[in-house]
Amino acid sequence: MPQTNLQSLAIELRALGAALPRGSRFRFTPEGGDMHLEELSIPAGHRGIGTAFLARVVAAADRLGCPTTLHADPTDKPGDPCTFELVRWYARFGYVATGLSTEDWVGMRREPREDRGGPEAILRDYARATEDDLTRESFDAMMEAFYHARRHPGP
Repeated sequence: MPQTNLQSLAIELRALGAALPRGSRFRFTPEGGDMHLEELSIPAGHRGIGTAFLARVVAAADRLGCPTTLHADPTDKPGDPCTFELVRWYARFGYVATGLSTEDWVGMRREPREDRGGPEAILRDYARATEDDLTRESFDAMMEAFYHARRHPGP
């Protein structure tokens, strides 16, 4: 990933973050050739703002050809049942789980897509993704596979 694309994405993300409601938190860091989304928190009472915001973030990443990564971790509590809801929410935007940390956050990654067409198209895809949503059973199976891989690392 060219460094100039990551720098351009950082400029766009700062501008997007500045427009969030008061009390919101959004932090990101370039890591290698990816943009790591460190934190996204929107205050209660602003339902839907996070979804629209993340659509703009991934549209910018798509346009600039930048992969994005994140850690899905709603709280600092191990085994938090809200982790499933958060992983499912990110998956609707095209994020794929890549692993489980010892701190119980789920690592996720999204490759840029050339065929996306901006935030509006991403939101349409998001709405359609609810029809083929991540189920609790498939999430539990994925987490068990991650736990197993952590307990029994390969060669």
